[in-house]
Amino acid sequence: MAKQSMKAREAKRAKLVAKFAEKRAALKAIISDVNAS
Repeated sequence: MAKQSMKAREAKRAKLVAKFAEKRAALKAIISDVNAS
């Protein structure tokens, strides 16, 4: 059985992943674009 704090941390992490997924995708597109800079 996982600790309650561990579960809370996982939930928080999942929420942050969802929050920043869009921004990360945009940044990754810029990074992978050869003509960006």
